[in-house]
Amino acid sequence: MVSSSKLFLMCVSIHQPYMIDIVKGLINSINDTEKAVQDIISESLLQIGEEEPLLVLSKGLYFLNNTSKSNKQHRVLVMDVMSQTVDKQEQINKLEIPDDLAQSLVMMSIIEVVAEKVCFVVLFFCCDKFTCIVECR
Repeated sequence: MVSSSKLFLMCVSIHQPYMIDIVKGLINSINDTEKAVQDIISESLLQIGEEEPLLVLSKGLYFLNNTSKSNKQHRVLVMDVMSQTVDKQEQINKLEIPDDLAQSLVMMSIIEVVAEKVCFVVLFFCCDKFTCIVECR
């Protein structure tokens, strides 16, 4: 017997444009005032991420790049879901991230880490790859 959540995901996967709106809505709503609601939304995103990891990662990245840094709790919740999505996919050796998305995720991660400190970030492209030097004081 298929659980209702898995059945829901199978049905939604058929209609990809709706899945995009659902993921965006869940990401926008994950910072609910109720912890139980946050957990349900997080679990929903993780379930979707099992089938559509690139969708969860790219929409999470879009949210982070277009949301004020002042809403730190919301950003942390979204990054946590993204991190868990990557971890689950790595466990089953199923994740292949396109180079442009991978580079954007790395840059976002670096920016988030250094945002709390006074740091200098130098990014340069050499020999077909990006190199990043971070110096914090």
